[in-house]
Amino acid sequence: MTQTEIFPWNPGFETGLPVIDAQHRQLVELLNRLAAHLAYRSAIPELEAIFDQLTQYAAFHFQTEESIWAQYLDSDDSVALHKLSHQHFVTELLALKHDRTDANFEKILERIVSFLTRWLAFHILDSDKRMAQIALAVGQGVPLETAKRSAEDLTDAQQVLIKTILRMYENLSSRTLQLMKEVAERQRAETKLRLFAKVFENTLEAICITDPERRIIDVNVAFCQATKNSSAELLGKPLDRIKSGFTDTQLAATIAKPCRLADIGPEKSGTAIQTANWSPNG
Repeated sequence: MTQTEIFPWNPGFETGLPVIDAQHRQLVELLNRLAAHLAYRSAIPELEAIFDQLTQYAAFHFQTEESIWAQYLDSDDSVALHKLSHQHFVTELLALKHDRTDANFEKILERIVSFLTRWLAFHILDSDKRMAQIALAVGQGVPLETAKRSAEDLTDAQQVLIKTILRMYENLSSRTLQLMKEVAERQRAETKLRLFAKVFENTLEAICITDPERRIIDVNVAFCQATKNSSAELLGKPLDRIKSGFTDTQLAATIAKPCRLADIGPEKSGTAIQTANWSPNG
Protein backbone atom coordinates (compact mmCIF):
# COMPACT_ATOMS: atom_id res chain seq x y z
CA MET A 1 0.00 0.00 0.00
CA THR A 2 1.01 3.61 -0.47
CA GLN A 3 2.95 5.29 2.34
CA THR A 4 0.89 8.49 2.00
CA GLU A 5 -0.51 9.52 5.39
CA ILE A 6 -3.84 11.19 5.95
CA PHE A 7 -2.56 12.49 9.30
CA PRO A 8 1.20 13.16 9.17
CA TRP A 9 2.69 13.32 12.64
CA ASN A 10 4.46 16.53 13.56
CA PRO A 11 6.60 17.34 16.62
CA GLY A 12 4.20 20.21 17.23
CA PHE A 13 1.71 17.62 18.50
CA GLU A 14 4.01 16.51 21.32
CA THR A 15 2.78 17.32 24.82
CA GLY A 16 5.98 16.73 26.75
CA LEU A 17 4.57 13.62 28.44
CA PRO A 18 6.23 10.59 26.76
CA VAL A 19 3.47 8.09 27.54
CA ILE A 20 0.78 10.42 26.15
CA ASP A 21 2.83 11.24 23.06
CA ALA A 22 3.50 7.56 22.35
CA GLN A 23 -0.21 6.76 22.58
CA HIS A 24 -1.13 9.71 20.37
CA ARG A 25 1.28 8.45 17.73
CA GLN A 26 -0.28 4.99 17.93
CA LEU A 27 -3.75 6.48 17.43
CA VAL A 28 -2.48 8.43 14.43
CA GLU A 29 -0.85 5.28 13.01
CA LEU A 30 -4.14 3.39 13.33
CA LEU A 31 -6.00 6.27 11.68
CA ASN A 32 -3.54 6.29 8.77
CA ARG A 33 -3.87 2.52 8.44
CA LEU A 34 -7.66 2.73 8.39
CA ALA A 35 -7.53 5.43 5.69
CA ALA A 36 -5.11 3.37 3.58
CA HIS A 37 -7.29 0.26 3.75
CA LEU A 38 -10.32 2.38 2.91
CA ALA A 39 -8.57 3.82 -0.15
CA TYR A 40 -7.50 0.36 -1.30
CA ARG A 41 -11.01 -1.03 -0.79
CA SER A 42 -10.08 -3.73 1.66
CA ALA A 43 -12.78 -6.21 2.60
CA ILE A 44 -15.37 -5.00 5.10
CA PRO A 45 -14.27 -7.44 7.86
CA GLU A 46 -10.70 -6.15 7.59
CA LEU A 47 -11.87 -2.52 7.74
CA GLU A 48 -14.06 -3.30 10.74
CA ALA A 49 -11.17 -5.00 12.52
CA ILE A 50 -8.95 -1.91 12.14
CA PHE A 51 -11.81 0.38 13.18
CA ASP A 52 -12.49 -1.72 16.28
CA GLN A 53 -8.79 -1.75 17.13
CA LEU A 54 -8.69 2.04 16.86
CA THR A 55 -11.81 2.43 19.01
CA GLN A 56 -10.48 0.09 21.70
CA TYR A 57 -7.09 1.79 21.74
CA ALA A 58 -8.76 5.21 22.03
CA ALA A 59 -10.64 3.99 25.12
CA PHE A 60 -7.37 2.70 26.61
CA HIS A 61 -5.66 6.01 25.83
CA PHE A 62 -8.46 8.02 27.43
CA GLN A 63 -8.10 6.00 30.63
CA THR A 64 -4.37 6.74 30.66
CA GLU A 65 -4.92 10.45 30.15
CA GLU A 66 -7.61 10.69 32.79
CA SER A 67 -5.47 8.92 35.39
CA ILE A 68 -2.57 11.32 34.72
CA TRP A 69 -4.78 14.40 34.91
CA ALA A 70 -6.36 13.13 38.13
CA GLN A 71 -2.91 12.54 39.61
CA TYR A 72 -1.79 16.14 39.08
CA LEU A 73 -5.04 18.10 38.91
CA ASP A 74 -6.99 16.06 41.47
CA SER A 75 -10.71 16.95 41.31
CA ASP A 76 -10.31 20.14 39.30
CA ASP A 77 -13.20 20.98 36.96
CA SER A 78 -10.88 20.73 33.95
CA VAL A 79 -10.48 16.99 34.58
CA ALA A 80 -14.23 16.44 34.46
CA LEU A 81 -14.53 18.54 31.29
CA HIS A 82 -11.73 16.61 29.64
CA LYS A 83 -13.37 13.32 30.55
CA LEU A 84 -16.65 14.60 29.13
CA SER A 85 -14.95 15.37 25.80
CA HIS A 86 -13.74 11.77 25.70
CA GLN A 87 -17.28 10.52 26.29
CA HIS A 88 -18.63 12.73 23.50
CA PHE A 89 -15.96 11.35 21.17
CA VAL A 90 -16.95 7.74 21.85
CA THR A 91 -20.66 8.56 21.53
CA GLU A 92 -20.24 10.27 18.17
CA LEU A 93 -17.93 7.56 16.85
CA LEU A 94 -20.35 4.79 17.78
CA ALA A 95 -23.26 6.77 16.31
CA LEU A 96 -21.42 7.04 13.00
CA LYS A 97 -20.72 3.32 13.01
CA HIS A 98 -24.35 2.57 13.90
CA ASP A 99 -25.48 4.37 10.73
CA ARG A 100 -23.54 2.01 8.51
CA THR A 101 -24.83 -0.68 6.21
CA ASP A 102 -22.80 -2.81 3.83
CA ALA A 103 -24.05 -0.58 1.01
CA ASN A 104 -22.87 2.70 2.55
CA PHE A 105 -19.98 1.38 4.64
CA GLU A 106 -17.33 3.14 2.55
CA LYS A 107 -19.10 6.52 2.84
CA ILE A 108 -19.55 6.10 6.59
CA LEU A 109 -15.87 5.24 6.99
CA GLU A 110 -14.92 8.36 5.03
CA ARG A 111 -16.98 10.41 7.49
CA ILE A 112 -15.35 8.59 10.40
CA VAL A 113 -11.85 9.22 9.04
CA SER A 114 -12.66 12.90 8.55
CA PHE A 115 -14.14 13.14 12.05
CA LEU A 116 -11.15 11.37 13.62
CA THR A 117 -8.68 13.64 11.86
CA ARG A 118 -10.43 16.83 12.99
CA TRP A 119 -11.04 15.59 16.51
CA LEU A 120 -7.53 14.26 17.10
CA ALA A 121 -5.83 17.40 15.79
CA PHE A 122 -8.05 19.69 17.86
CA HIS A 123 -7.97 17.55 21.00
CA ILE A 124 -4.19 17.22 21.00
CA LEU A 125 -3.37 20.82 20.11
CA ASP A 126 -6.02 22.59 22.15
CA SER A 127 -6.82 20.32 25.08
CA ASP A 128 -4.13 17.71 25.70
CA LYS A 129 -1.22 20.11 25.32
CA ARG A 130 -2.80 22.53 27.77
CA MET A 131 -3.55 19.79 30.30
CA ALA A 132 -0.03 18.40 29.93
CA GLN A 133 1.45 21.84 30.51
CA ILE A 134 -0.51 22.14 33.75
CA ALA A 135 0.47 18.63 34.89
CA LEU A 136 4.16 19.24 34.16
CA ALA A 137 4.11 22.55 36.04
CA VAL A 138 2.35 21.04 39.06
CA GLY A 139 4.87 18.20 39.01
CA GLN A 140 7.61 20.82 39.33
CA GLY A 141 5.94 22.37 42.37
CA VAL A 142 3.96 25.17 40.75
CA PRO A 143 0.59 25.77 42.49
CA LEU A 144 -2.34 24.39 40.48
CA GLU A 145 -4.11 27.73 39.97
CA THR A 146 -0.88 29.38 38.84
CA ALA A 147 -0.20 26.54 36.41
CA LYS A 148 -3.74 26.81 35.04
CA ARG A 149 -3.48 30.56 34.47
CA SER A 150 -0.17 30.11 32.69
CA ALA A 151 -1.58 27.38 30.44
CA GLU A 152 -4.66 29.44 29.58
CA ASP A 153 -2.61 32.51 28.74
CA LEU A 154 -2.22 31.78 25.04
CA THR A 155 -1.20 34.65 22.82
CA ASP A 156 -3.36 35.69 19.87
CA ALA A 157 -0.63 34.40 17.57
CA GLN A 158 -0.78 30.95 19.22
CA GLN A 159 -4.56 30.83 18.86
CA VAL A 160 -4.32 31.76 15.18
CA LEU A 161 -1.63 29.11 14.69
CA ILE A 162 -3.82 26.40 16.22
CA LYS A 163 -6.79 27.36 14.05
CA THR A 164 -4.59 27.43 10.96
CA ILE A 165 -3.18 23.97 11.68
CA LEU A 166 -6.66 22.57 12.28
CA ARG A 167 -7.93 23.92 8.95
CA MET A 168 -4.84 22.58 7.22
CA TYR A 169 -5.31 19.08 8.62
CA GLU A 170 -9.00 19.07 7.79
CA ASN A 171 -8.29 19.98 4.15
CA LEU A 172 -5.31 17.65 4.04
CA SER A 173 -7.32 14.65 5.21
CA SER A 174 -9.92 15.08 2.47
CA ARG A 175 -7.41 15.67 -0.32
CA THR A 176 -5.05 12.94 0.82
CA LEU A 177 -7.81 10.35 1.00
CA GLN A 178 -8.85 11.23 -2.55
CA LEU A 179 -5.23 11.01 -3.71
CA MET A 180 -4.82 7.63 -2.02
CA LYS A 181 -7.95 6.38 -3.79
CA GLU A 182 -6.62 7.55 -7.15
CA VAL A 183 -3.27 5.86 -6.54
CA ALA A 184 -5.02 2.66 -5.48
CA GLU A 185 -7.25 2.72 -8.56
CA ARG A 186 -4.23 3.25 -10.78
CA GLN A 187 -2.42 0.35 -9.17
CA ARG A 188 -5.46 -1.89 -9.65
CA ALA A 189 -5.59 -0.91 -13.32
CA GLU A 190 -1.87 -1.63 -13.71
CA THR A 191 -2.34 -5.03 -12.09
CA LYS A 192 -5.10 -5.86 -14.57
CA LEU A 193 -2.91 -4.74 -17.47
CA ARG A 194 -0.03 -6.91 -16.26
CA LEU A 195 -2.41 -9.85 -16.02
CA PHE A 196 -3.73 -9.15 -19.51
CA ALA A 197 -0.17 -8.95 -20.86
CA LYS A 198 0.69 -12.28 -19.25
CA VAL A 199 -2.38 -13.96 -20.71
CA PHE A 200 -1.80 -12.26 -24.06
CA GLU A 201 1.74 -13.61 -24.33
CA ASN A 202 1.12 -17.11 -23.01
CA THR A 203 -2.27 -18.14 -24.36
CA LEU A 204 -2.38 -20.72 -27.16
CA GLU A 205 -5.06 -18.66 -28.89
CA ALA A 206 -3.82 -16.38 -31.66
CA ILE A 207 -4.50 -12.74 -30.79
CA CYS A 208 -3.72 -9.49 -32.53
CA ILE A 209 -4.57 -5.93 -31.50
CA THR A 210 -5.35 -3.24 -34.06
CA ASP A 211 -5.85 0.50 -34.04
CA PRO A 212 -9.11 2.08 -35.32
CA GLU A 213 -7.75 1.87 -38.91
CA ARG A 214 -7.21 -1.86 -38.39
CA ARG A 215 -3.42 -1.61 -38.54
CA ILE A 216 -1.77 -4.18 -36.32
CA ILE A 217 -0.17 -2.69 -33.22
CA ASP A 218 0.51 -5.86 -31.25
CA VAL A 219 0.50 -9.62 -31.72
CA ASN A 220 1.18 -12.56 -29.47
CA VAL A 221 3.43 -15.54 -30.11
CA ALA A 222 0.50 -17.75 -31.10
CA PHE A 223 -0.55 -15.24 -33.78
CA CYS A 224 2.97 -15.16 -35.22
CA GLN A 225 3.07 -18.94 -35.30
CA ALA A 226 -0.38 -19.16 -36.87
CA THR A 227 0.40 -16.66 -39.63
CA LYS A 228 4.02 -17.77 -40.02
CA ASN A 229 5.16 -14.17 -39.73
CA SER A 230 7.43 -12.52 -37.20
CA SER A 231 6.10 -9.69 -35.06
CA ALA A 232 8.36 -7.29 -36.98
CA GLU A 233 6.70 -8.36 -40.23
CA LEU A 234 3.22 -7.90 -38.79
CA LEU A 235 3.37 -4.68 -36.78
CA GLY A 236 2.04 -1.62 -38.58
CA LYS A 237 0.49 -3.56 -41.43
CA PRO A 238 -3.23 -3.51 -42.29
CA LEU A 239 -4.88 -6.59 -40.89
CA ASP A 240 -6.57 -7.58 -44.15
CA ARG A 241 -3.23 -7.68 -46.01
CA ILE A 242 -1.66 -10.30 -43.82
CA LYS A 243 -1.01 -13.52 -45.66
CA SER A 244 -1.65 -16.38 -43.33
CA GLY A 245 -0.66 -19.99 -43.36
CA PHE A 246 -4.07 -21.16 -42.25
CA THR A 247 -5.28 -24.50 -43.52
CA ASP A 248 -8.93 -23.60 -43.11
CA THR A 249 -9.98 -21.01 -45.71
CA GLN A 250 -13.04 -19.99 -43.73
CA LEU A 251 -11.00 -19.38 -40.60
CA ALA A 252 -8.42 -17.46 -42.56
CA ALA A 253 -11.16 -15.21 -43.86
CA THR A 254 -12.08 -14.17 -40.34
CA ILE A 255 -8.87 -12.21 -40.11
CA ALA A 256 -10.27 -9.72 -42.60
CA LYS A 257 -13.55 -9.21 -40.77
CA PRO A 258 -14.06 -5.99 -38.83
CA CYS A 259 -12.63 -6.45 -35.38
CA ARG A 260 -14.81 -6.00 -32.38
CA LEU A 261 -13.82 -3.19 -30.05
CA ALA A 262 -12.68 -4.14 -26.60
CA ASP A 263 -11.77 -1.90 -23.69
CA ILE A 264 -8.41 -3.15 -22.45
CA GLY A 265 -7.17 -0.15 -20.48
CA PRO A 266 -6.09 3.46 -20.90
CA GLU A 267 -2.91 2.69 -22.83
CA LYS A 268 -4.74 1.00 -25.74
CA SER A 269 -8.19 2.51 -25.45
CA GLY A 270 -10.12 2.45 -28.70
CA THR A 271 -8.12 -0.41 -30.18
CA ALA A 272 -9.56 -3.72 -31.26
CA ILE A 273 -8.68 -7.28 -30.44
CA GLN A 274 -9.08 -10.08 -32.95
CA THR A 275 -8.91 -13.67 -31.79
CA ALA A 276 -9.54 -17.00 -33.48
CA ASN A 277 -8.65 -20.62 -32.97
CA TRP A 278 -6.42 -20.76 -36.03
CA SER A 279 -4.10 -23.61 -36.95
CA PRO A 280 -0.89 -23.22 -38.95
CA ASN A 281 -0.18 -25.23 -42.08
CA GLY A 282 1.27 -28.61 -41.43
